[in-house]
Amino acid sequence: MVKVSSRGQIVIPKDIMRELSVREGDKLLVISKNKNLLLKKIEMNVFEKSLESVLEPMWRKAERKKLTEKDVEEAIKTVRKRKAE
Repeated sequence: MVKVSSRGQIVIPKDIMRELSVREGDKLLVISKNKNLLLKKIEMNVFEKSLESVLEPMWRKAERKKLTEKDVEEAIKTVRKRKAE
């Protein structure tokens, strides 16, 4: 069992860090689902490749539609405004 600090930090027990080969500076993906919290060690190169494969179809679609970065920013603002209402 671990305790959350006032700054929202936790300490992963050394034996678990050793078992999972987690070292200072490693990146952990934090997932919240159905009131459960999951920490998953990720290798950045694998993560970046996975993210790239997810985003690639969207980038191609945006290029075909000739969307600019400004168009995307405006669309995001519009959606956020609707959610806030």
